[in-house]
Amino acid sequence: MEQGFKVVRASTEHLDAVAKLFNQYRQFYQQADDLALARSFIGQRIHEATSVIFIALSSQNQPLGFIQLYPTFSSISAKTSLILNDLYVTNHARKRGIGRALMLSAIDYAKSQDVASLSLQTHHENSQAQALYESLLFKKDNEFFSYALDIH
Repeated sequence: MEQGFKVVRASTEHLDAVAKLFNQYRQFYQQADDLALARSFIGQRIHEATSVIFIALSSQNQPLGFIQLYPTFSSISAKTSLILNDLYVTNHARKRGIGRALMLSAIDYAKSQDVASLSLQTHHENSQAQALYESLLFKKDNEFFSYALDIH
């Protein structure tokens, strides 16, 4: 255990804790408070093994943060890649190295699975997150534009 917390891979026993964090994460991005939706979504991810989730827990097993990775594929490398879609640390737990510990768990997992790459997106004004990613040797993509189409 490091600095009063541990990081573990989430399983069904962590469903309620991850769902609580996921609900807070969605609210951070201006989504409605909906714990039932969060629990359903995270429960499906865990049950179907369609994502990999790591959770940071305090020494009293209180949830402090989580990271969620989604597998995808790289045609160029003909290997699996991972998209780091969600990283969240509760307000009271920030500045304790939890985000870094979650990132290192994701990187270690990616290496253990021999994936081609681990990719993520962050807002251009999120300098704190950018500093973390760059300190872990993530490279900013200045070559490609990112596009999205909302399908409702």
